[in-house]
Amino acid sequence: MTRTLPAWLAIPFCLFPLTVQADTRLTAGLTSNEIWRGLSQSDNELSPFVGLDVGAETGPYLGAWAGKVDFGDGNSTGLDFYSGWYFARESFEFDAGFYYYAYPGSVYDDSDQVDAYLAFIRGAVTVGWEHTLWGQAGQDAPYTAGDDYVFASYTHQLEENWSVKLTAGYYRFDEDEVVWGNNDFGQLRLDLKYREFSIGISGAGSGSGNSDTLILAAWT
Repeated sequence: MTRTLPAWLAIPFCLFPLTVQADTRLTAGLTSNEIWRGLSQSDNELSPFVGLDVGAETGPYLGAWAGKVDFGDGNSTGLDFYSGWYFARESFEFDAGFYYYAYPGSVYDDSDQVDAYLAFIRGAVTVGWEHTLWGQAGQDAPYTAGDDYVFASYTHQLEENWSVKLTAGYYRFDEDEVVWGNNDFGQLRLDLKYREFSIGISGAGSGSGNSDTLILAAWT
């Protein structure tokens, strides 16, 4: 399937002053379980990943992420493209932009979706909201236009290089419940991090289709 990235992903960079020096950041890592919004996207298996983003310390940024996914039909690739604007003051931070989630090469290659997102950060607390603008899953189905995901997280710094993070989220689907039922669900996740290494435990409600407790270990 041929994909053309939405032109609006580049909008923040159209506003990028020519005098601003952009930084390029490359990340790579390995996780024992690729978890997204409380759901395993790697069938509870190892998933290597790599990411690249370009942007100044504050202002517009553009990036991409790729990792191994498996929805039970064999190994495939998940691709995330994102573009946004990050703003920071002494007392708070603000982040807004767009995500394009793509799943080429799997039986779910018609499940791409586009989300707009907002996040407010004050100290150790982050509150965020993502709204699906477009999705390929089908009209009135889960994971398509009209869905909302909200979350809040708290990060506590322990001793030097150690931190613990608690995240709570809720996924609300704008779906036809007569056809699809009610698939809304909440999720909780707890992560302990030491430098580049982290371990975590995650769980989601029954509406997710998998309410098993998920364990992960990751290196970035």
